[in-house]
Amino acid sequence: DTLYFLRSVMKIDLPPEDAEILLRRTEGWVAGLQMAALAMSSLLMLVSALAFLLIERLRTVGIGEF
Repeated sequence: DTLYFLRSVMKIDLPPEDAEILLRRTEGWVAGLQMAALAMSSLLMLVSALAFLLIERLRTVGIGEF
């Protein structure tokens, strides 16, 4: 089951509708699902890192500098 694979194996928690879209787009290929999950995971890590840096920047500069 796609949702089980994404959540249990790849540790990506998607709504069932999104998992179904991925299943259709990858034509059910597990390797395709895995590659999509890895791409999402990498993107989430990048967004998290950028958010952390932005928050730290906001903590160290005054609001008037923006």
